Amino acid sequence: MNSEDKPILFYDGACSLCRKEITFYQKLDKNKRVVWNDISHERDVLKEYNITYEQAMREIHGIGHRGEILKGVDAFILIWHELPYFRYLAALINLCRLRPLLRFGYKRFANWRYSKQQCLISDKASTTNNGP
Repeated sequence: MNSEDKPILFYDGACSLCRKEITFYQKLDKNKRVVWNDISHERDVLKEYNITYEQAMREIHGIGHRGEILKGVDAFILIWHELPYFRYLAALINLCRLRPLLRFGYKRFANWRYSKQQCLISDKASTTNNGP
């Protein structure tokens, strides 16, 4: 699988909770099936997909195999399909039609996280000059 065929996940490596979860997934990704982009260090790559930094900080984003942008639970399910053990969880979620419930729960969590991180996001934006 070449890197152009791999799904991409954009995550906030400056967030200890996010970093901990993604590090766990990265350890499972022994075959390097996912491109992991830490937007706290690689913010410019978001522009290639017309995703703003604020959008990416509000909700986790991924890019699917066909270039589609996925957010929240759908981004997680995208990468879970690539990881041992988690691919079964992704299949179970689809089989049991749990996406709407999980989307609701994730959205609440993402809004809470963003409100708690807002001052940190503003500080990062003011210290990093990435254009308008």
